[in-house]
Amino acid sequence: MIRLLTLLLVAGSLAAPARAADCNTLGQAIAAQDGGTLQVATEQSRGGQTICVVVYTVPGSNGQPPRRVERQVPAN
Repeated sequence: MIRLLTLLLVAGSLAAPARAADCNTLGQAIAAQDGGTLQVATEQSRGGQTICVVVYTVPGSNGQPPRRVERQVPAN
């Protein structure tokens, strides 16, 4: 029983980094779609749903500085 509990705890702790990596991959794809550069992608729980908050910058136009964009997308 203790081994099963330990296995479940270890499996649960490994799941969070995998989802965070998925947010990073998703964030890179979203930033690339807009011609931007990913700054950070974090996983958050909102209203019982897991989302990725993606922050990236896109080049400014006409000599303007880069523009910061923040998007919230479902993690799955």
